[in-house]
Amino acid sequence: MTFKKFQSLDFQEYRSKIYETHEVMQKKRHPMKTETLLWFIFAIIGVLVGFISFLLALAEDYLTEVKIWVTQHFMQLNHTEGAIYTGFGFYVIYSIVLSSLAAAMTVYIAPGAAGSGIPELMGVLNGVKYPNIMTKKVLVVKVIGVILAVSGTLCVGKEGPLAHIGAIVAILCLEAPLPFLA
Repeated sequence: MTFKKFQSLDFQEYRSKIYETHEVMQKKRHPMKTETLLWFIFAIIGVLVGFISFLLALAEDYLTEVKIWVTQHFMQLNHTEGAIYTGFGFYVIYSIVLSSLAAAMTVYIAPGAAGSGIPELMGVLNGVKYPNIMTKKVLVVKVIGVILAVSGTLCVGKEGPLAHIGAIVAILCLEAPLPFLA
């Protein structure tokens, strides 16, 4: 039953005489312009994904350092057994709160952000149409969810989600209403 929601994409390009004439004329007029624009778009995508990756690492480091600093502060407050339990309790509660926020955002705001995103990307590249898997909402939830999940000490990595984030950024860049993309 769940497979009825998905449909196969058609990757066969429809080539009419008008399309082929237009394509040939565009290449005759501006062959270098097309190549330059492609490289420009690729550079924009690379810079944006690199910037998002940098922000991910920065936010994760900050949240992890806050967790460690506050835990150490509680443990050094007084050198009794209760201070150790207080520090450990804060560590556990902080991790649970961050992990729960990441899970709640994924479940209730953008279910397309669940998992690493690599199986979905492989499916899309093989011709399966997944609804709501490459949207702005999924991008935002994926970025914030990865930050919270890694900072919440879940056993997750950033590599798979970054592949999904990169694909979403590429699609959003190509769909952007820029005059030179028309």
